[in-house]
Amino acid sequence: MGDVPLNPCKARKTEVHLSGGGITAVQTPAGGGLQAGTVMGVASLSLATIPAARARTFVPVEIPNATLTVLPLEGEEFDTAALHNTVVQNSRLVAPVAGIYTVSAHVSWPLGTAGSRGLFVSAFIGSAFQRVASSVVKASDVGQTEQSVATIVRLSVGDSVLMEVEQSSGAPEIVQVSDHGPTLAMAWLGPG
Repeated sequence: MGDVPLNPCKARKTEVHLSGGGITAVQTPAGGGLQAGTVMGVASLSLATIPAARARTFVPVEIPNATLTVLPLEGEEFDTAALHNTVVQNSRLVAPVAGIYTVSAHVSWPLGTAGSRGLFVSAFIGSAFQRVASSVVKASDVGQTEQSVATIVRLSVGDSVLMEVEQSSGAPEIVQVSDHGPTLAMAWLGPG
């Protein structure tokens, strides 16, 4: 197929590889890119896999009163590049390549009349642990409380994000499981 690079290119450059008078590959800093093939003189290009995952919990989780709790994520709706491990540190999504990522989380709480409900996304960036998104709302007495947060964060290879919840009802509460949550999602947007 010609000159196809084996490693991501460096220094935020996009490399175009030529062979036999045509483009054989376009390589981006994150290791993604385009690859070409020739069929009857026409080049066809396909986009390389973009790192993205949406992990979730399938079992209701009891959250103690006034206790910040990391939610386990024992399953996946999709995972294109091994961002999530369902066994080891299953609460985290890990960046496989450096860059800018979009991160979102969703959780549902049952009807409640007391206290507040909190949803937080935190990140291990290098050796620092920091909160990157949060939502704290009063409990709903007319239906379940739905919370979603989203942000954009710069991550290096091996940095990770996780979802935490907290509630202040005065008693334990169950995080509800439905077809849309609890979930934690992360997708690579580009080099950063």
